[in-house]
Amino acid sequence: MSKIVVMSGAEDGHLDFVRPYLSSEVVLIDPFCVDETCELSYIFDGRKTAVSYNGQIVTDVKSVWYRKPGGRRFLPTVTEGFRAYAENCLNDHLEMLRAEFQDAHWVSNFYAINKALNKSSQLEIAAKVGFMVPETIMTSDSQKARAFIEKHKSVIVKPQNANIPYSGNKMYFFFAKRISNKHKLNLTNLHLAPSIFQVAIDAVADVRVTVMADTVFAAIVPDTTTKGDNAVRDWRMKHNDSIFFEDYDRKFPKDLREKCRQLVKVMGLEYGAIDFVVDARGNYWFIEINPNGQWAFVEEDTGQQMGKVMAALLER
Repeated sequence: MSKIVVMSGAEDGHLDFVRPYLSSEVVLIDPFCVDETCELSYIFDGRKTAVSYNGQIVTDVKSVWYRKPGGRRFLPTVTEGFRAYAENCLNDHLEMLRAEFQDAHWVSNFYAINKALNKSSQLEIAAKVGFMVPETIMTSDSQKARAFIEKHKSVIVKPQNANIPYSGNKMYFFFAKRISNKHKLNLTNLHLAPSIFQVAIDAVADVRVTVMADTVFAAIVPDTTTKGDNAVRDWRMKHNDSIFFEDYDRKFPKDLREKCRQLVKVMGLEYGAIDFVVDARGNYWFIEINPNGQWAFVEEDTGQQMGKVMAALLER
C-alpha cells in the first residue's frame, strides 16, 4: 500500500483535519523525537538507501507533507561542553531526511520552503507578480533604521525571525508594533537582532489567503488591533480570544487570486499562506508569505474545506 509521510511534531493538530480524507497509509515522522525515544536510520545496501523510523522501513512513499517539524530539543544528559556537538550531530542526521523520498511528491520541497523564507526575496517577487508592497528596510544599522522611521509618518517594526526565544522557563513572543516618527525607539542593540521596518498602512482589515496548489482560500478579519501609533499591530495577539476569521472567498478579487497562485508557483511551492492588509480605499497590500504557515485555525473559524483539499493534494 502506498504511504504518505508526514514530517511534523506529534502534537501538530493539522493532521486531524486531513486524515479523515486520506485513503493511503500515514507514517508520521517526528524528527525532533529522534533521541532516546525514537530511531531514525539510513540503510545503504550498496545500491540505494532505505529510511528506517522506529524499526519500520519506510517504502512506497507517494507523498511527503513537510508540515511543521521543529521544536526545542532538551539534552539534559549531555554535559555543557558537549551539548553543542550533540545538537549538531542530531541536526546533521535530520538534514539527510529532507533529501530522501526523491520520487515522492513533496508538499512542499524543504529547500523551496527554506528559500521562500527570505523576506527580501518575498517582497521582490511579490512586486514582480503585481502586488502592492509597502516600502521596507531590513537592517542591523541603527542610523539607517532611525532615518527610515523619521522619513515616514508611521512605521511597523517587527522581528526578522519568528523563532520564540526562551530564558529558563519563560517564553518570549515578539509582535509587530506600529510607531510614529516622533517615537524615540531604543535601537542601541539593533546590531544583535536585525529587524524589519515597514511603512505602516492604515488598515481596515487583514486578509489571509491560503494557497494549496491551484486552490485558493481567502479569509478576512476586521481590523480590531490596538489603534494609534506606538501600539501593537498584530492580529495573532487577539486570535482565539476576541477576533475570528470569516470566509472571504466570494469577495476576494479574481485578479489577486490568480496572482496568489502565481506567487506560490514562482517560489516553487505547493502551499503558501499569504498575509494582506486592506486600506480604506480598498487596496490590498502584500505583507508576507509564510511557505509553511498554519491554516487549521482558519478552517475552524470559517468552515473552509482546507483539510479536504490538502488530502487530495497528498493523494494526487
